[in-house]
Amino acid sequence: MTTLPAWIEVDGALGDLSKLEPDLGVYAELARNWRVIAARVHQLGAEAPVDSPVLLAVYVAERIDDPALATVFDELGLGALHIKLRAVADRFTDSSSLWAKLLQPCDAFIETYASETVDGLDEGDDPGLVTLRIPPLEATGEAKAGAGSLSFGITAAAGLACEAGAAWPFRGDAVLPGLLRIGGSGKVTTTVGFALPFGQIGAGEVKAAASAEAMLSYFFRPTDVSMPFAEALVPALVSLPVPLDLVDINHAVELSGLEGLVVVCDGAVSAGLGATIGESFAIPNVASVTAGLVAELAFRRNARWLLSLRRTPSGLRFVLSRDQAREKSWSAGIDLAVDYSALAKRVHDIVLKAEGLAQPVLSQIKPFLSPGSYLTEQASDLLSAAVASITDNDQLRSALSKNLGAVLGRGGDLRLATADYLKQRIAELAATEVGALLADSDAWAQTIAAGLATKFPALGEAGLTDALAARLKPILGDVRRRFDGLIARLAADPAQSAALTRELRMIGIEVKGAVADADALLAGVRNLVERLDGFAQQVLAATGDGVTHKLRARFGWNGKNSSALHYELAGTISEVTADTSALWRALATGQLEPFQRILADPALAPPGLTLDPTSSLSRFAGRHRGFALEIVVLGVSASITSIVEGKATIKRSAGGNVVVAAEGKAMRDVDGFDEGRSATFISSWDLALLKVEGRTRRSMGVSLAFDHDDKDLQSTEVTGFLAGLARNGLVEQSRVQSAEAIYQGWRVQTQPGKKVVGRIDVRMALPSIAVERMVALGRLGGVKGSANQVKLFSLAGRTLMACGVGDEQRLERDAKEARREFDELEALVDPWRVMYALQDVDLDPPQSSVQTAHRYTAFGQLLPRAISFPKLLDTMARIYDAVPAGADAAGIWSAEDYARAEKELASLARKWLRINQKFIFWFKADLHPVMIAFLRLLANMNRATVLTDDPFAGLDVTPAVAETSRLFQITMSQPGEESVAL
Repeated sequence: MTTLPAWIEVDGALGDLSKLEPDLGVYAELARNWRVIAARVHQLGAEAPVDSPVLLAVYVAERIDDPALATVFDELGLGALHIKLRAVADRFTDSSSLWAKLLQPCDAFIETYASETVDGLDEGDDPGLVTLRIPPLEATGEAKAGAGSLSFGITAAAGLACEAGAAWPFRGDAVLPGLLRIGGSGKVTTTVGFALPFGQIGAGEVKAAASAEAMLSYFFRPTDVSMPFAEALVPALVSLPVPLDLVDINHAVELSGLEGLVVVCDGAVSAGLGATIGESFAIPNVASVTAGLVAELAFRRNARWLLSLRRTPSGLRFVLSRDQAREKSWSAGIDLAVDYSALAKRVHDIVLKAEGLAQPVLSQIKPFLSPGSYLTEQASDLLSAAVASITDNDQLRSALSKNLGAVLGRGGDLRLATADYLKQRIAELAATEVGALLADSDAWAQTIAAGLATKFPALGEAGLTDALAARLKPILGDVRRRFDGLIARLAADPAQSAALTRELRMIGIEVKGAVADADALLAGVRNLVERLDGFAQQVLAATGDGVTHKLRARFGWNGKNSSALHYELAGTISEVTADTSALWRALATGQLEPFQRILADPALAPPGLTLDPTSSLSRFAGRHRGFALEIVVLGVSASITSIVEGKATIKRSAGGNVVVAAEGKAMRDVDGFDEGRSATFISSWDLALLKVEGRTRRSMGVSLAFDHDDKDLQSTEVTGFLAGLARNGLVEQSRVQSAEAIYQGWRVQTQPGKKVVGRIDVRMALPSIAVERMVALGRLGGVKGSANQVKLFSLAGRTLMACGVGDEQRLERDAKEARREFDELEALVDPWRVMYALQDVDLDPPQSSVQTAHRYTAFGQLLPRAISFPKLLDTMARIYDAVPAGADAAGIWSAEDYARAEKELASLARKWLRINQKFIFWFKADLHPVMIAFLRLLANMNRATVLTDDPFAGLDVTPAVAETSRLFQITMSQPGEESVAL
């Protein structure tokens, strides 16, 4: 009994090769002898083929019972082969079948790369591919290879992929083609404490999805590429080595022609929880409104793990590429939606009040002209029957129930509430189909079903909109039949038809043909329906169609934590020892801690293993927090976004080098109805610790960007946006004048009556000397209560006041009141020290004493940002001086630490980013004084300093405008045009 290796499971059992070997042996023997058989068979005549084993097999199968053919086999000493061919002859009826490949020599399928210069995994055609359907072993057997082993599970339906003439999948390795590949896709698991190479894959609880795919391939080099595919396949199948056992792999390399192996694992898992707690209410005859608390929590994890091992003259070379990514995100807020589908019904009802329709016969038709009202008032029995058909269906009722809380927003009898709601919505949506009475019933029903699916998303997710439409179609068809029946009855009555014709002519609709002609009369009524519906659609076009939310608002908070790990490991195992075998097992099972130590110190590698200097480990971490408000009114959207985020990557190479890249970002963005503004602060940090060269490179950058984007740009907005910079000595006045000149050029080129569309961008980037001073100040001013921190606090406060935030009189008044209220402050003369001392005190008076308590207006304006400035500098210094983990014994900062610190830095900077909104989505022309103050503080740092000198020196002296102006890059642009620099 021959089985597949015990670590390969077929449907959870050992794979039985004993049932395949005889057939493979027959194919191989026929392929080895086909030429001598063909030469003798050709003598029999009957156009016997002699040019390929496949054609010969077909010929033999068709004449397997021919005595003359049996004689040929007997004379060649192949009588036993002839008997065996009888058992498989029925397979040789089609020369294009997969079996035919097994008769051909391996070199018949040799692949060549399309391009030798392209590196990466080859995914080309595989003409030599055969899939062996291996049955599970009937007898019981232990389908494991031992403790701590890797188990590879496939299904009998999928089978093992066997490919002759295969190419090594990595072109850059320059491995000659002509290999025999054996492998398959399935599920890889590990036992006895080993983790999956791509992490734990499983199902979450709510909105969860998981996927995992593994591919394992062995590549053998046949001793003779001209041997039949079947002959090369059998010995390879029974010598597949255990992929975790380096000794077993090495034996296969030496004894069985194993060229290498490749393992690929892809895994993904996601889970989420969403909740909407809503309350619905209606604006009578106009719209329905839904307001609700919306929350969502989501987890995602993705991984890819690719490992290859191949023989080389220097030994067994391995390459591992491993990526892991994790993400956790959350959001919470309020969702407000106004649905105007009810407006369509209301518009039709109003149209029916037209004076010309109040004629005796037209009054009979009038109810049909508002389909929504007709259903509720004239055909309520039909409507009730349709709703009952929907709610009685198990699938539809189940789908509806998933969204009931969000849609109905109330308890009680949900079945009754659902029925009432469906009646209302069906009636409203019936009026949204253009020319509903004239439309095809299928299209009309689909429109209503699609509208319901916007309120009950589960209907669409479950693919039930067609089923819903099928239950609506009968009532809509009945309405149409009632309408057609009425017209037919009117046409059949001469008096009624004549009267209807006159009434239609009175409102401008001519009926052509005899008044008793039902078709002519129906054409006139159709004209009426089209005119009235056309008018209604014009009204609705200004406010939106019947199934779209035209007023929507959402505001809330969101966050995301993410991390990633990336390995690139390459090396050579020149000796198979206990140590190198243990390292290979760790590598193949994803236990990479030993390689982390070797990356930090290559001397720790055991004899017989060499790690390439290009090998590396990178860790990424990210933190994101934000707030967003979005509102949509009549198809026009406006939004407010505020975010802070930090991210960092630490990369360690095999040479002991460590590289850190980190970034913090704060942004405020307001996109109004015809104009928008944004402000962005970015801190970047790059650190390279080069162990071999024995040196360190550090680079920190700080930049600010703000812009104004306008679809109706005014001259006052251009000058106002930049005037504050010039007024505070930050840019030269000539640049403001240049901006005004550029705008006037745009104004002249714009057609009369059209608006000027334009954008102004301002960017401030600090040079290294400014960053060095900020870091030096941060080192000195990081201790709470220290004299240096108070000095930085005072500097920020005075700058704010100089730019128009607060005033001296209110500051003194607040300080005087604070000394009176807090006895311990009585001796403090400096109002800045008084304010500093109150940084942790809640200065807002209780609600009950608002009229009597003193309100610290100046302190409230100045203190939060003034105290944030020394903290910002301290955070910069901590990032600058941090030593990454793994760099040396003192290194303790991980990627998470850098990301967290960068986010903290961005949060402190965001306090200074102000857009200067006038009313939510509109803006004042000039920049906010807080923003101006922040720019002045940063510009004031642009002074050269030696770290041994006093970094406070010169901060009380205003820098020259010409020097500061060089820090700012200002451009203006119009859509489709290049930016113009000022």
